[in-house]
Amino acid sequence: TSHTYVGGGDMPGARRINVGMLGADYEADNGFFKIKKIYKGENWSDDTRSPLTEPGLKVKEGDYLIAVEGQPANASREPWAYFQGMAGRVVTLKINNKPSSDGAWEIVVKTIGDESELRYLAWVEGNRRKVAEATGGRIAYMHVPDTSVDGVRAFDKYFFGQQGKDGLI
Repeated sequence: TSHTYVGGGDMPGARRINVGMLGADYEADNGFFKIKKIYKGENWSDDTRSPLTEPGLKVKEGDYLIAVEGQPANASREPWAYFQGMAGRVVTLKINNKPSSDGAWEIVVKTIGDESELRYLAWVEGNRRKVAEATGGRIAYMHVPDTSVDGVRAFDKYFFGQQGKDGLI
């Protein structure tokens, strides 16, 4: 049901804590967090910036998050517990290509407070690639999220770059 809203009355007050995010998926491995996936993003836009893909960081999928701001990031907690109150802040991380602090290197990265647009972009681009692969590049794909400003932007971004194709999904 579109355009249905809830408002007014007594609303529960929940204390919110901002959490810094890195645009990545993690999995516990040997006591640390292995970086399972790094979302690529579009780093020219704050909405889809992917912190771990900034130039010079040399972080890749399969590397381990060893420490956040000097605190060991062991897998006994959720990874986001180490980033509480750090949304939009510059933080120091220790990264390694193995689950150990021996040989780890430090990077400085600015976190983001919301990964939803970054993950949405990955979903759209993944669908676009699937359609292109399945059709030998003959069919275009685009997702228009709404009929407002974001939808018009998505239409402009994807339609005009693919308008010479045989069809559009």
